[in-house]
Amino acid sequence: MKKTTPGYKIAVINLCMMIFAGCVTATSAPTRFYLLSSLTGTKTTSQSAGAESCFSMGVGPVKFPAYLDRPQIVTRIGPNELKLAEFDKWAEPLKDSFARTVAENISNLLCTEPIAVFPWRGVASIDYRLAVELIRFDGDLGKQVTLIVLWTIFGKNGRQMLVTKRSIYTEPVKEHTYRALVSAKSRAVAAFSRDVAAEIINILKKETKK
Repeated sequence: MKKTTPGYKIAVINLCMMIFAGCVTATSAPTRFYLLSSLTGTKTTSQSAGAESCFSMGVGPVKFPAYLDRPQIVTRIGPNELKLAEFDKWAEPLKDSFARTVAENISNLLCTEPIAVFPWRGVASIDYRLAVELIRFDGDLGKQVTLIVLWTIFGKNGRQMLVTKRSIYTEPVKEHTYRALVSAKSRAVAAFSRDVAAEIINILKKETKK
């Protein structure tokens, strides 16, 4: 009877482990990374509404629920159950992406100076400030995205409360993919940004009548 040496056994075990690791690597899906997209276009909204000059603005602070403070994209699969995507993640913290996208959207909708995002540094003064607290910002693949947000606009260098609201936005997720989910999230952020811009226009109109 032929005996198997310990060295041979170790070599066989190592070979099996290498083959298994290779199979796992070959079958694992690549990780995909996403960002929210901003609106594009010219700054015509405030001009057509009669705004006389551009103004400075800050966005922040932006408060996010803890369940969204993670790199994985979160979807809702039941009233009390969430799912974390294994291979679909945010390219940056979602809170940062949200704040930057809102700032870019407002900049595209209104005649503003460069918009500062909290925490701002080296900013001499801010005419208006948008503070945001998200209650919900998730969705279900192939169904819809829901954004629930509390928001307040401040004046007087960001210290005087002018408007405070609670808004709900829903957008359909047209495909059963994370790409479609992120696109729907971007549309929800765009709808929110338009409401903020419209409210700022109303504030500007009231102030010009004083």
